[in-house]
Amino acid sequence: MYSALKKSKAIEKRRKKIDKELALLNNDIKSLEKTVQHPFSGSRPKLKSEGKKSPSEPRENDSVSRVGKKDDRLGEYLSGNIHDVGSMKNERRLQRNKAITMIIVVIIVALLIWRRFL
Repeated sequence: MYSALKKSKAIEKRRKKIDKELALLNNDIKSLEKTVQHPFSGSRPKLKSEGKKSPSEPRENDSVSRVGKKDDRLGEYLSGNIHDVGSMKNERRLQRNKAITMIIVVIIVALLIWRRFL
């Protein structure tokens, strides 16, 4: 009897986790739908008026805007623009360098804390 209760609790916990993940995905989809203003139609023309935003304009979520920029570059790359290949490689290299730097910083801080308490 205990094993049956344990199984039902495990199933209920798993169902709750799945429900949470679905809710998070739905929220992500809704937020991305808000940022998409028009469907992708090849490469978008770049406007020269795009520059600094005025302080009165509301700020978008930085991570959402970064994902949008990345998607735009990927779309242009896939559509055949050879000029964007370098920027994608550069972005991957920058992300890799940031990750390596963060790992080194975490290791150094951990070693300093470990030495101080010994």
